[in-house]
Amino acid sequence: MTGPLGPLARRRALEDAASSIVALTAPVFEHLHQMADTANRLRLREATATGVLPPPDVELLERAAVAAIRDGKLITGAGMAAVSEQQVNVGVINWWILRGFDVVPKRHVLNPRSDSYYDFSHSRWFQVPAERGRPTLIAPYVDSWGTDDLTITAAIPSPNSGAGITTIVAADLDARAYLQEVEELLWPARPAALIDAEDRAVASTVAEIETGVRLTSADNWAVEDRIDLVDLGWSLVLLTR
Repeated sequence: MTGPLGPLARRRALEDAASSIVALTAPVFEHLHQMADTANRLRLREATATGVLPPPDVELLERAAVAAIRDGKLITGAGMAAVSEQQVNVGVINWWILRGFDVVPKRHVLNPRSDSYYDFSHSRWFQVPAERGRPTLIAPYVDSWGTDDLTITAAIPSPNSGAGITTIVAADLDARAYLQEVEELLWPARPAALIDAEDRAVASTVAEIETGVRLTSADNWAVEDRIDLVDLGWSLVLLTR
């Protein structure tokens, strides 16, 4: 199905949608870079050895996280997590979340013997940016033992990662609000979809291609055109029957 627009117009509509989606997400990463500057000043070698960030450092990080949550249109939670190459079984995570009109600490269970153990260092929001060494946006997922809710996480590696310590600064987004805005931006380029690195739909204008569905399973649709959103690690595709 070609739709009412010609190929050139459809390509322009796709390019416009791509630019708008990047612009929608860019402020989140700006806040994360500011938090990373704070994280780089923390005593993380001590924290990753003991599992506890010193109170003065917690206060510094809290101010940065609260500012990100208060000022970030889509941000519902933010914080930092770190592990040391020398203490792989010990890590530290400090996180804050929006509850109503208040920003409060989010407590995580870091005891490996607990049924509620949150092994953040093996979570995709921690591993992927650590491996890529660049900003990353993790597609919608249920953050078990974290927020226990549908979440999109933006994350960047902190410069502390260069000192034998892997440090990730991250923010959770309001997934439903983000997806709604993305779908509105996609609409002029319809039929189109925003997909992650695994070719799973993040959002689309096609009813049968829901969030999480692989494009390869959408038998009635094929990719006509694609624009890679390098800054996000995702792609925008124009679909055709």
